[in-house]
Amino acid sequence: MPVEQIRLGPFIGGLNTFSDPTSIADNEVAELVNLELDLDGSLRSRPPIVQLSGEIPNSEGFGIDVLGYYEANGGAKYLIASNRNNATYYWNGTSWLLITDTFAASAMTQARDKAWLVAPPSSTNPGGSWDPSTGFVPDANMPKGGCAVAHKDRVWIGPGKDATTNGARLYTSTITSSTITWPSTPVYLNIGAGDGENILDLAVYYDSIIIFKQGSTWSFTFSGDPSTGETRKQSDNIGVNAKGCVATFQNQIFVVFDNKVYEFSNYNFTELNKKVPLHSESPDASLPEYVSISYWSDRLFVQFYEKTFVYSLKVGTWSEWDSTLIDYMGRVWLIPDQQGERPVAYTYRTSRTGYHGLYRIIDAVGFESEEMECRIRTKNYDYGSPANFKALKNWGVNVISKVGILAKAEPIVYANSNVTWDRLRNGPGGEGGDTWTITTVPVAGSDTADTFFITLPTGVIEQWDRVHYPDGFTWEELNENGATWDRLIDPAILVEDTVETAGSGAGGRKFVKLMQALRFRQINFQIIAQTSGDLSTAPFHLFDIMTRVADKQYVPKRVN
Repeated sequence: MPVEQIRLGPFIGGLNTFSDPTSIADNEVAELVNLELDLDGSLRSRPPIVQLSGEIPNSEGFGIDVLGYYEANGGAKYLIASNRNNATYYWNGTSWLLITDTFAASAMTQARDKAWLVAPPSSTNPGGSWDPSTGFVPDANMPKGGCAVAHKDRVWIGPGKDATTNGARLYTSTITSSTITWPSTPVYLNIGAGDGENILDLAVYYDSIIIFKQGSTWSFTFSGDPSTGETRKQSDNIGVNAKGCVATFQNQIFVVFDNKVYEFSNYNFTELNKKVPLHSESPDASLPEYVSISYWSDRLFVQFYEKTFVYSLKVGTWSEWDSTLIDYMGRVWLIPDQQGERPVAYTYRTSRTGYHGLYRIIDAVGFESEEMECRIRTKNYDYGSPANFKALKNWGVNVISKVGILAKAEPIVYANSNVTWDRLRNGPGGEGGDTWTITTVPVAGSDTADTFFITLPTGVIEQWDRVHYPDGFTWEELNENGATWDRLIDPAILVEDTVETAGSGAGGRKFVKLMQALRFRQINFQIIAQTSGDLSTAPFHLFDIMTRVADKQYVPKRVN
């Protein structure tokens, strides 16, 4: 057949790690790291992450727990966090300032112009309220717990995962004309009491409080008096894994439970990550926060151990963020009412060790930079004839790039017409092996990588010389690996090509031609670009891949 030009992409289906790489859709990819689907159909490099100076005090060995934003009168906004150890602080934009050193708060919500800080069940001291002018005021009657929300001029507190008793109680404050109070006799509701599940998180949804337990979801609605409210079970098999597994955006709630992500809308759950199940390559049981979900700049960020999965709410596709600067990336906190053309957010590390300060993300290309590797690996293409050998004459990519790219073509079933006797003799990689021989010499010279000298107890000097020998295939090995004269084994099945594009109209769209000629039955393509995310190297866009393929039924029966 004649050579055909075949376009792969645009990859508007995004990431698919659930299916085998041979069976995913043609517009999906098997790996997508630090690239996101843009509205123009291209895959665009993510914004950079930068580390800010200033660790939260006394956090080493414990970590940092960011609780949320408090907005003071006059418009000042403070990010509140605890050191998971003994104190709670607020970030004023440049440094951490102490709120209280009587406990490390487990939750925070704002009501009546105050930040209400919840003490964990293990704390010997109570929670209380705080604002910058008054300072922290403890309240001995305030219940302890692990989650909190403000709704209808009241503060509601759930026990959290660490509560050993009364885990199904939802506590509420009382209200007066001037302030929120906590009665000496707690006021509470029992949500599914006796089911053995603790209340782990809370969210406001229209006129209801949505209560997330360890394996179920409930709603509570009331008009004036909570004692006359109505409780309903919304799901008896979907809950949350921990605090921080609930994120809200407009009229939607997003939830992480087990290794699934759900959208909660109109009181129904819809799974969002069927094609990208949450997974970890090295789950760390010591993490104080191993799973979470958060929203920022039309994205959902899902942390699952060392992995960060990102879901675009604009286009409905998944990708992964990977950073050498911040491993174990936590929840992302946007600055309220300050998300314009350059949205800004903060994040942190969830590990107990390492840097326990803030990291900043700006959703724009500017002067901030972070070295990152953007990479994509396509599905395994067979071009409609999986049993036949095809010939890839050449291929190329349509990109906008200010940096060089590394392109890889990987045949899954491979045969090369240029197999030689030397390549067969030398085996995989052609490296062979080595051994050492001994020669006695009267005077030692200088040691090298291939020669060294040993002085024996008798005073005799031995010279050891490295001798390289081929460590190749034998006919028996070739036969055991399925090699025939129709298909000889070639160990070099991954072909790479590095192309420097920065000097050829940097920043404009271009076609980069790659000249490898290969025979294959199935093949995938990989593109890697190193960028800093700043004006000099970003953004990087990948639009599609162009291939020129011809049908090849047979491999030539020859060895050169």
